[in-house]
Amino acid sequence: MTESLAAVRFADLASGQGHRHAIAPPAAPSPQPDPSRNPSYDFDVLTLSRLQFAVATYFHFLFVPLTLGLSLLVAIMETAWVRTKDPTTCG
Repeated sequence: MTESLAAVRFADLASGQGHRHAIAPPAAPSPQPDPSRNPSYDFDVLTLSRLQFAVATYFHFLFVPLTLGLSLLVAIMETAWVRTKDPTTCG
């Protein structure tokens, strides 16, 4: 391959005669949904992947700050107890 992608003209790409990887092959037709199935449960891979990402993001957004905040709170309470030896100081 002696030519760079920048050297290939748009007209060559549109006609399919430019870079051999520039134009993707046509996608296979998607199968028709079965009308007897309930469409609300008919998830494709992309929808399930987005759902998995949303759940993982939610739990990370919730539990990581909670864990870090509680560890800081426990460290402060332990330090107060070690300094005073009074259990009523921290609660």
